[in-house]
Amino acid sequence: MDLLLDSEQEMIRDTAAGLLAEMQPVARLHDGEEAFSDALRGRMAENGWLGIALDEAVGGVGYSVVEEMLIFREAGRVLGVAGMLPVVLAAHVAAEAGAAPLVRELVAGRHEVALAVATGPVSTEGAQLSGAFRLFAARDARMAVWVGEQGAALFDLNGVEAAPRLSLDRSVATLDIAPAGATVLAATATSAAMLRGRVLAAAFLQGASEAMRDMIVEYAKVRHTFGRPIGAYQAVRHPCAEMALRSEAARCQLFVAALVLRDGRHDAALQVDAAKLLANGAAVKNADSNIQLHGGIGVTDEHDAQLYLKRVHLVARWLGGDKHLLRRLVDHPIHG
Repeated sequence: MDLLLDSEQEMIRDTAAGLLAEMQPVARLHDGEEAFSDALRGRMAENGWLGIALDEAVGGVGYSVVEEMLIFREAGRVLGVAGMLPVVLAAHVAAEAGAAPLVRELVAGRHEVALAVATGPVSTEGAQLSGAFRLFAARDARMAVWVGEQGAALFDLNGVEAAPRLSLDRSVATLDIAPAGATVLAATATSAAMLRGRVLAAAFLQGASEAMRDMIVEYAKVRHTFGRPIGAYQAVRHPCAEMALRSEAARCQLFVAALVLRDGRHDAALQVDAAKLLANGAAVKNADSNIQLHGGIGVTDEHDAQLYLKRVHLVARWLGGDKHLLRRLVDHPIHG
């Protein structure tokens, strides 16, 4: 299995890195809550990011989950807008359900979508969905996407009562809802959306883990104590090396997961679950080390380190937290 990117994939990665750094500087998050604005969705749609892994027949670009993963990895570096993930997942759910007109609208950036995380049992009967959910990236969303282990649904939020809820990451608008019979716009009965979502969330987290590694390495070169840069001391160098190792392990597993998912291999679910678990750990642990090594300034509101800490703790719980993934990995059948 070749884990190296080809020239076209490198171009996609580098283009996304440049544009996201321009469109979504991390400093923007100091202003508080962030919406996935029409203008931002439009720019992402123009670059094909919202439908990069969908067929051209429904308005997509025709690449695969591998190229999609590369976009989300770069988004993670700059803590890209949280609403991007649910829009992309919604487009895939709609495509799998055969709702081509809705897919075209989503990949064109015409809708903001919230991510619905179930907080209780979910029921889908006919064209209606019921349950209890927490919505993320829900500021102006009129629809939400729920992704489960054996199915997914895109549903209408019109007429659904919602209660605002405080979020660890104040840039991500969060609501609690308990819809009874919300209108389902598209639904599937497979694990495809969940596996894809885990890969994309893992990519975001892995990109963030590398950004935090780079942040502290640069700081260790310029921050001096006792006449020497702090990077000269083992107490700083060793944690930086551990951050690099965690990021690299997560990157390798992420690439494997994306490739086997693209190729439809029998171990795709196993590799995807492992990728999300490693990405969770790399991002959360690197966030902690980044703040610790920055010292006093790392815990201030003015510094970017706390923005990474809050976002990665949030995303690490989306589409599979550590305990759930560990249980799944233990229960995965072993193939000879």
